[in-house]
Amino acid sequence: MGIFGVVSGSVTRRRHELAVRLALGADHARVLRLVLREGALLVVAGLLIGAPASIWQTA
Repeated sequence: MGIFGVVSGSVTRRRHELAVRLALGADHARVLRLVLREGALLVVAGLLIGAPASIWQTA
């Protein structure tokens, strides 16, 4: 739910920007990739921070 909520909030805030991109001719697939890339960056950042922190806590 955490990542979904953050990405959902981001899309809601950027709704107008995404609509303008689509109106100017961007593919739906390109806009989807933009949103998915943002979510993937959050996952990677969480793993890079969380994995070492959890290992450090258990050691």
